[in-house]
Amino acid sequence: MRREIALALVWHQGRILIAKRARGAHQGGLWEFPGGKIEPGETAAQAATREVLEETGLRITSQGERARFDHDYGELKLRFIAVDCQALSPDARPLASDELCWVPPSELSAYAFPEANRALIEALLQSPAGPSGAAPDA
Repeated sequence: MRREIALALVWHQGRILIAKRARGAHQGGLWEFPGGKIEPGETAAQAATREVLEETGLRITSQGERARFDHDYGELKLRFIAVDCQALSPDARPLASDELCWVPPSELSAYAFPEANRALIEALLQSPAGPSGAAPDA
């Protein structure tokens, strides 16, 4: 069985929000994009919006799907759906993680992410345009 996960690529003023996974969690201590399991009847955009609010207290607007990719953890098969989102403010709080950070996409490779995120990170380094379509540092 494959579980679908919404990843929220939350943008604010050319930076993207990342969260450091709690030490006791699966892949703890690594950085990730906010998000989580898509519940029955939810779209990826709805799940991203719900998860970001639960994990960071931020209100966001979904700007559309960026990418889909699969990862096999052996006992767990995941389909990730990355959704570009716009934060309505930068006031995120780490409600479900050890730390949050707003970073320029060009600096994402300086953070340790789970292997499953490698292709997405590479794509963001190559084409980092945020939800407005403008280059983040423009």
